[in-house]
Amino acid sequence: LGLRLVIGHTDKPLLDWLYDVTGVGSIGRHYKRSLPNQKDAWEWRVCSRQAVELLFEVLPYLRIKVDHVALAVGFANTMLQRGCHPLSVQTRQFREQAYRQMKVLNTRGRHASA
Repeated sequence: LGLRLVIGHTDKPLLDWLYDVTGVGSIGRHYKRSLPNQKDAWEWRVCSRQAVELLFEVLPYLRIKVDHVALAVGFANTMLQRGCHPLSVQTRQFREQAYRQMKVLNTRGRHASA
């Protein structure tokens, strides 16, 4: 498991700006339009340690996706363990639970709790 921050948008200059300001990540085409009225979509991706550092920096300024970032930061804290030691059962369970929670948070439409 790893941490990946992805922001998708149809306005590529916005993603270019994010890349220019932060100096991290990469931009790629998410999908090319298949219908005449559909816009191309792009993604800015930041992975691993760069994603963790960026999330720590932006967390105090967020107005949306706060639950997502708090969960990701909690997950990232389990990644700080260094060395060749096997993960504890508790850490493994926490990571699996965090992964499932993030999938729920990222579900489109109404959430079951809504």
